Amino acid sequence: AYEKGDRTFCGLKVPDGLNRFQKFDEPLFTPTTKAEVGHDENMTYAEVEKLIGRDMAKKAKDVAMKLYARGAELMRKRGLILIDTKYEFGLDEHGVLHVID
Repeated sequence: AYEKGDRTFCGLKVPDGLNRFQKFDEPLFTPTTKAEVGHDENMTYAEVEKLIGRDMAKKAKDVAMKLYARGAELMRKRGLILIDTKYEFGLDEHGVLHVID
């Protein structure tokens, strides 16, 4: 999408002039939801808040960013760069957030 000129992903603006696989200064939280057919559908953070509530949206984002930071740290120690990750979350019958994939 970026290579075709898109500069907004999940409601976040990204700058012009980025190179393929260039590291961002800060990781981006780019939530998606399952589509009925085809690929996952991008969501803005505001859409996530509306869907699951402000507190749970914050919790999911915090957990995703911590998982990314830990993965990036482990990769860095091995001379590798973690470019992209995807975490799937779910709630149990008590409303507790879990990483499910």
